[in-house]
Amino acid sequence: MPVVSNATLAVDGLELSAIRGEPDEAARATVLALPGGGYNSAYWHHPRIPDGSLVALGAMLGLRTISLDRPGYGATAAQFPDGCGLDRQVDAIFALVEQLASEPGAGEGVFLVGHSMGAIIALRAAARCPHGLLGVDVSGIPLRFSENLATAVAANLGGDEDHSPGQSAAAMFYGPEGSFDPGLLINDVSLAPPPPIELADSMAWPDQFAQVAAQIAVPVRITLGEYETVTATGWPALRETAALFTRSARVETALQAGAGHNVSLHHIAGAFHLRVLAFFDESLALA
Repeated sequence: MPVVSNATLAVDGLELSAIRGEPDEAARATVLALPGGGYNSAYWHHPRIPDGSLVALGAMLGLRTISLDRPGYGATAAQFPDGCGLDRQVDAIFALVEQLASEPGAGEGVFLVGHSMGAIIALRAAARCPHGLLGVDVSGIPLRFSENLATAVAANLGGDEDHSPGQSAAAMFYGPEGSFDPGLLINDVSLAPPPPIELADSMAWPDQFAQVAAQIAVPVRITLGEYETVTATGWPALRETAALFTRSARVETALQAGAGHNVSLHHIAGAFHLRVLAFFDESLALA
């Protein structure tokens, strides 16, 4: 059976904490998953969604699968008390992709997975064409930030505490009642305080998206939740986003039913992650 355990990855002068899933046979490839802003590595391996873990599913399907605490989270939180800037994070992820691709037992190379802020970092790292990168899957990637998100970020940066975190999360990051475990709004082990530096840095993303996307040559898959509120959702938004990837070998889009922004924390998490992994399987077969 695959083994899932806590791990530490040393890269670019950092000791990054992670959750790592190892297949019981030689890995066909490696998956590196980056959670969004305000979330740690448990986003991709959540105790409330045991059947939907990307880490466990990936390992069961023969992929070395790593969910990372990005710089500024987990083991490096104390090192970056105000958060780690996105440029520094992109440098670290670029270096980590190349490092993982060259490790013994890494398989054919590395696939990047990113959600929201993690998706921004994944795409920016992919645009630098790291050696060994095979493809990228992103969810909740904003084409243009919604007014709701811009207001929430401004409130967070301004220290506004006059709101209910649970109600705010339900309204912005989740679909309707019944599409997710309501316990996530009360005691969510994947939550971490969103560092102000990366929040401020992220607001420049809509102006960077087209230039970054045009530099990515590997296959790309883009998912938006049916109930997404951080950015526009629906097929027109997906088509507009996909059109930015003018160099990519293949671009696939998906509108995920039954999910809001935090796609991987809904009841459909397992189905969504299987589609992510199927895209990677296809990329390996078509390479």
